[in-house]
Amino acid sequence: MIELQGLIIAIYAALSLILPLPIKWYKRLFLLIIPFICGLKFYIYKQVGGIMSPQLPPYLVLILEALYGSLMLCVFFCLIKDVLSFIYFILKKLRVISFKVNRLKINATIALCAFGFGFYGTISQIFVPEVKAHEVAIKNLGTNFEGFKIVQLTDLHVGPILKGDFIEDVVAKVNELDPDLVLITGDFVDGRVSALKTEFQALTKIKAPFGILAVTGNHEYYSGASAWIEALKDYGVRFLQNEHTLLKKGTDSLIVAGVNDRRSGDSNLVKAFLNAKENTPRILMAHEPWDGTKQLLANFILSGHTHGGTMIFLQPLIASYNNGFVSGMYQINDETSLYVSNGTGIWSGFSCRFLVPAEISLFTLTQGK
Repeated sequence: MIELQGLIIAIYAALSLILPLPIKWYKRLFLLIIPFICGLKFYIYKQVGGIMSPQLPPYLVLILEALYGSLMLCVFFCLIKDVLSFIYFILKKLRVISFKVNRLKINATIALCAFGFGFYGTISQIFVPEVKAHEVAIKNLGTNFEGFKIVQLTDLHVGPILKGDFIEDVVAKVNELDPDLVLITGDFVDGRVSALKTEFQALTKIKAPFGILAVTGNHEYYSGASAWIEALKDYGVRFLQNEHTLLKKGTDSLIVAGVNDRRSGDSNLVKAFLNAKENTPRILMAHEPWDGTKQLLANFILSGHTHGGTMIFLQPLIASYNNGFVSGMYQINDETSLYVSNGTGIWSGFSCRFLVPAEISLFTLTQGK
């Protein structure tokens, strides 16, 4: 039960941050209410449509997300404080140190930092992220594809918070990069076609000679994947469903393949490259990095799903669920590299970022050895 998570971390924050304060009992009692309010997000979502698509105004979802993010950060800072407090206690008992600490000031600083970073890390996500640019060396890349530019978008999560104006601004930033190809690696949406289709109209304004190719993410299967695949065709998005396409520039070729997210029940990595031309450079889109690395027939794999771990201290945990992959570029072997994007948008289930910025990814292909 995910609501229990909020209760547990609220209890820890209360025990660590508020109960030890040297203040009058009624002030302490008042302050104890705050972490439990911050931890109510999942309970509230459950009452108004569920975690995937809470039926609340976007500003209210943002507030709930910011409060929950602040609570998570508070717990992280409190853990550091408590470890240091234990060390301080031991050293003082051993008479190694003798200075006193001001518990009230320390705890107040933690609370202020947690709320400051929590609200900044959430509210900042409604703005278009910065571009992360990379050069990618690919074996057997033809000279006509030297300098070929690919923009990756992923985890847009249009729905409770992000709307069409966000997509409009993302498209404007993408066009500034003058890409040859745009790849979208899943999790377009949180909600049904009937409610959200028109929010994607701006995708028709993307200027890329080789168009927009995409794969499904797990959230498409929570929102009616078949309907979304058909709906987004109207805006120029071609989904690669366990298949590949051949791009041609002059006499050179480049294969781009895509697999359905495993939530589909029919994800098939082998089928994706079935009958593909041999010795032709290959790019694979797989929403989840763990799925992508099962197929090493590709030279370059693009994934998302992890949101980069969202908060830097959560990265080891998120990586453990994704075969060790969470953010950035990984060299899988001599011929295959994997890029895991931090994501372009935010999910209303966990929207606060801390030292893990959202991104629009730009890859410039070069000839590898």
